[in-house]
Amino acid sequence: MRRALLLAAAVPALLWHAPAAPARAATAPAAAARPALPDNRVLLQADEVVYDNESKTVSAVGRVEITQDGRTLMADRIDYDQNSDKVTARGHVTLMDQDGNVAFADHVVLSDHMRDGALSGFGALIGKNGRLAASSAERRGGNIVIARHTVYSPCKICNQPGQRTPLWQVKAERVVYDQAKHRVHFTDATIDVMGVPVFYTPVLNVPDPTVRQASGLLAPELGNSTRIGYFVRTPAYIALSPSNDLTLAPTISTEGGDVLEAEYRARWNNGGLWLQGSGAYNPDGALFGTPGVQTYGHLFGSGRFQLSQDWRTGFDVQTTTNRGYMRFYDIS
Repeated sequence: MRRALLLAAAVPALLWHAPAAPARAATAPAAAARPALPDNRVLLQADEVVYDNESKTVSAVGRVEITQDGRTLMADRIDYDQNSDKVTARGHVTLMDQDGNVAFADHVVLSDHMRDGALSGFGALIGKNGRLAASSAERRGGNIVIARHTVYSPCKICNQPGQRTPLWQVKAERVVYDQAKHRVHFTDATIDVMGVPVFYTPVLNVPDPTVRQASGLLAPELGNSTRIGYFVRTPAYIALSPSNDLTLAPTISTEGGDVLEAEYRARWNNGGLWLQGSGAYNPDGALFGTPGVQTYGHLFGSGRFQLSQDWRTGFDVQTTTNRGYMRFYDIS
């Protein structure tokens, strides 16, 4: 028969067995509704439970599930020390916090109402597709995870045989995952694309997969053109708010001068705005062989505004200082 215990760390006398009831079906959903517990109590369920009244310890074996302060810990065996508020879990350990973040481990030691602890053989699900695996990890304050010897990828893993390699992943010596700020900090990191290492960086900071938009650098572009020579383009994305954003993309070339591209987007309940523009400065006059310093620019865009239920207005603009400018710099 499945056993359930309600543990009161502050008042040991309130410890009791639940009334006898039929054994819970093995197919019962793990996410079944759980009773709301006072802050100082722990709900423990297991196939077998042994309580030592003198040492105030509880040992649970078989389909063990322990819930405290909205956090749930499941394992094959759990030992709970009420004096030190320490939980030791072994075998197929799964830890889920209040926000739905799920972590897996082979062996876990937790304290402070299961907020802090050490985990070995660590793995975590972040958002819908994000995955983090590490040889060991440490949990602090309930929302900071420090992992070592890690592999992380925000990409969905294909279920087809022989196609388990994500599109890109980051291998790092050390990772700090801040669940409250939704940021992942890497130290001594290597970025792999299709399983091939392509880039190394001593530090890297990215948002976790639960973030829909976050400011940061986008993938840079390196190349060579017969018109502007060698060039590098480093776009940056700026999340101004959930309803508007800005992208800036400076380009530096050896023979075509410098170009700055910008794109602004905004949406509101009854309309929107989109603007795309650029400006170029070419000290060598390379455009069509014209000598001297040259400057160019363009502006594309459109906007729609709802005036009333029956009327709306808007604009469209397409203009450039030179018809060949955008073709010369390959601006779409």
